[in-house]
Amino acid sequence: MMTPDNPAVAPDLRAEFIGGLIDLACFLEAHPELPVQRFGQEITLHTGFELPHDGTWDGELAALKEFAAAAGAELSDRNGYHYARRSFGPITYQAAATSPEARARYDANSSYYGCVQPEDGAS
Repeated sequence: MMTPDNPAVAPDLRAEFIGGLIDLACFLEAHPELPVQRFGQEITLHTGFELPHDGTWDGELAALKEFAAAAGAELSDRNGYHYARRSFGPITYQAAATSPEARARYDANSSYYGCVQPEDGAS
């Protein structure tokens, strides 16, 4: 995860991302008339994208655990959706991995997308 071959930890990308967060914080602080999200915000990294692994579920979990250890984050499992979260007030920095079973449930649910349509004239 924290290796030079992971583009998500490239110094230029990290500097740009962190700079954007700092710029946003400074902008919001300078404009108290602007609203912010009532319930905060989550920044989510995903196994297979920002957290590379070997393509197996065990590899995904290992990448998530490595992130959790590096971030000092707590691990949780919500019905096959695994997270490592660290909160900074209302802002959460987290990584996520989806188990094969949870992915299968999601795919089965999504297989009906677009199949049921309202009758003409119904709103």
